[in-house]
This record gives sequence, structure tokens and C-alpha cells, in this order.
Amino acid sequence: MKNPYISTTLFLSIFFFSIFARYRYVSVHNHYYPDYEKTDMSKYTGRINFSDKEYNDILRQTGLGRAAVNSLKCRPDFADILMRFQSNMFKPVRYAQAGYFFATRRQYAVDNSGNETQAYEFAPLENGYVLITKSSQTLGVRNGHAALVVDAENGAILESGPVGISSHLSDISVWRTYPTMIMLKLKDEIIQKNTSLISNLINDALTNLINIPYKIVPGILSQKRNFPDILAASNCSHLIWAAFRRQGLDIDSDRGPIVTPRHIAKSGIFETVQLYGVNPDNIWGC
Repeated sequence: MKNPYISTTLFLSIFFFSIFARYRYVSVHNHYYPDYEKTDMSKYTGRINFSDKEYNDILRQTGLGRAAVNSLKCRPDFADILMRFQSNMFKPVRYAQAGYFFATRRQYAVDNSGNETQAYEFAPLENGYVLITKSSQTLGVRNGHAALVVDAENGAILESGPVGISSHLSDISVWRTYPTMIMLKLKDEIIQKNTSLISNLINDALTNLINIPYKIVPGILSQKRNFPDILAASNCSHLIWAAFRRQGLDIDSDRGPIVTPRHIAKSGIFETVQLYGVNPDNIWGC
């Protein structure tokens, strides 16, 4: 007869070992360093027109997408900006972890003294931009975090969480401490079809999506798609999904019962504005 104590112990040992192994794997891959050589950014001095290949080169070297490049390219110090972002892209970053709920931890960049610090700078911000980070884990699973830029001029974002904290406005500066960041915008063809889309998105979010209670997994025990006019509960990614869904856009890439930061990052209706600590060729790959 099998010993139930041994069976239970074996099961728990395998379970916790798998969690530990997954946690270590995800932690090691928490910040992406380019595995290719730097190129000379001075070649773009005085340029305002770029081929698709050149836009891709700039993205891989600096983390700046087409929209960011177009907003910066007429500045007289454009080449210097590219070199500065390139330096951040290739520069090693030290980071630490802090727990804020049970087995959930977030990563943040630290200086040589171990103090939390900002690791990079933002491309020019616009209302309606979505921020995603992979630098949040629960039981070793990279669940990530998401936010919506609602006041670019003053650096205000809408976000939900951590657990126990209702949706609220925050200062965007804390995002510069994450060792990973993805900044997204709706594709131009979507915005051009509805020129009031972004203003409607922001006004509705500020009016109806603040002080929504936090729920870890909204959508599993409720109908995600048939949400009421006033959300009963939400989490970080569900809140951002709801903001766009209320404007007729579904940013959940797999259209499943729940939405995660990964699903938003892989949505086909966005384009990349900026990346930091993320592989440009596979923005959610470990």
C-alpha cells in the first residue's frame, strides 16, 4: 500500500521545486540586453525620412518606435537623443525585488548603493498611450502590470492595484524604475477613422474608471464581455481593456475569458512607441 504521507510530500516537493525553477527562469530573463552590436546613430543626423529598415534599426538600437522617432526627428539634437537612448538600451541595469502581496513581487532598478532609481527616459508621451511592464511576478509567473496615460502633459496615468487598492491616478515617473517597459499606441489608421476616439477614451476613463475595487481575476466568474456601465471590480489589465472596450475596441489578443498585460502587448491594434529591457523581436518572450 502506498504511503499517503510520502505521496503528499513528493507532490509538494515537485510543486514547490517547479515554482522555484520557474521563478528563477523568469527572474533571469527579467531584463533583456541586446545580443547584437551597436551601430552608429550619427548617420541619422539631419534626416527626416527613413525606410522601414531604418526605423527597425533605430528601434533595435534605441527602443524608439516609428511614432517616437517621428516626434523627435525634427529636433536639432535628434542624433544626440538617439545616442542617449541607445546608451540606456545597452547599459547594464541592476535591479532588486520587493514583495507587496503574498507571493507577488515587483522588480525595480537600483543604483550602486541599492537605492531605487530611474533607469531610462521616456519618449514623448501622448494621451491614450498604454504602458506595460513584465517586471511583476506571482509564484514565479510573469503576470506584469498595465496602465493608461490620461494626462501626458502632467505625467498622470490610470492604473489598478496592487491587491486591495482601487483604480486611481498615479505619477508616471515610477514606471522609469521598472527594468522592463513597453509603450504602445493605437495604430494611426484606427485613430484616423475616429478623430475623437482618444479624447472620448480619456474623458470616459476619468469619469467612470476611477475608484473601481480591485479583483484578481475579473472575467472568470463573471462575463468579461457583458460588463455593466459601471464596473463592479477590475485589475490592472482588465481596467485598461475595459477603457478601450467602452470605445468599441477589444485589445485582448486572444479574446479569452480574462485579459492580461501579455494579451494587451500582443494586440494587433497597437504599434510600439518605445521599449526598454524588452526584446524588440519578441516583446513578450522570456
